Order: sequence, then structure tokens, then C-alpha cells
Amino acid sequence: MKGKKMVATKPKKLTARKVAIILDVTEPTLSYWRGKKTGPRFVEIDGRFFYPIKDLRAFLNSQIEEKKMDRTKAETRLAQMMD
Repeated sequence: MKGKKMVATKPKKLTARKVAIILDVTEPTLSYWRGKKTGPRFVEIDGRFFYPIKDLRAFLNSQIEEKKMDRTKAETRLAQMMD
């Protein structure tokens, strides 16, 4: 790749660990939600779970609308994970 400039891009998916931090829940809670199909949408790749950021944002917005989560806190945590 001679002459090509490498550009850092933001991730499109987050790990379960990072999502747990953002949502202020435990990883076992995320596992429980996956089983019940009640949490944010996820993808499984080689036995690991990842959460597309657009789906995580949709979940956050739904929780905020239902007054289950504070918007500022959730968005701050998400922004920190993106850096």
C-alpha cells in the first residue's frame, strides 16, 4: 500500500464490554437481554457479541423516551467509547 495514507476510522460496532459500560449494566445483564431479545440489537461473530453503533443509538433513544435513561449520561458514555 505504498503511497496510501492510513486514516483512522471510528468503529461501527462496539464490544459487549463497552456497551455494558455505556448502559451502566453488567455483561451478564446484556447476555440476559440477548436471550430475552429485549436489549439493543447485536451481531454474533465467532462466538463474540458486537453491537452496531446505529442500533445502540436507537436503543438508547427508546430508553430515553421511556424515561429509563438520562440522555446526557448515555451520550457522554457513548462518545467516550468512540474516542
